[in-house]
Amino acid sequence: GKCMKDLVAGMGWSGNIGSLSFRGEGSVFTPYNGKRDSSVTSTAITFSFDYTTKNSLYLQAAFLYNSSGKKKQTTGISLLDPDRNLDAKHLSLGKYEIFGQISYPVSPVLTLGVAGIYNPSDNSCYLGPSLTLSLGNNFDLMINSQLLLGNEGSEYGTYGKTFAGFGSIKWSF
Repeated sequence: GKCMKDLVAGMGWSGNIGSLSFRGEGSVFTPYNGKRDSSVTSTAITFSFDYTTKNSLYLQAAFLYNSSGKKKQTTGISLLDPDRNLDAKHLSLGKYEIFGQISYPVSPVLTLGVAGIYNPSDNSCYLGPSLTLSLGNNFDLMINSQLLLGNEGSEYGTYGKTFAGFGSIKWSF
């Protein structure tokens, strides 16, 4: 296909290895302005595993490779600067990202979880703890926090440590 100024080829897969779910996708982007230029071809590949235990503990792990990402410090991501141009070709600023998520329904009305992304090249990370509370039939309160941690100039620590939080009330009908 064609996306913006690139020719794109991609594929995805999904399946199980026993009771473990395995998914992934990959795309190759080659600039095309009337002629193909393979000298600046970029590749984005992700794969993930997830598993739910018998007591409903949900575990997920994923890995991202982005050939156009950087292996050293970048200009970084900030919750206060949403103008970063992340897209299908640039899924992250770093060359490698490791993602993990855990959630557990503590009771029928309370679910706790945490998700995180780690950049092994600059040791920065994103952490996102969450709490979901059922307030009634089809009525939920969700509280999330977003923590960007790392040294100044790293992907997730660009402006020093950034902490944000938000809540939402959801009514499903």
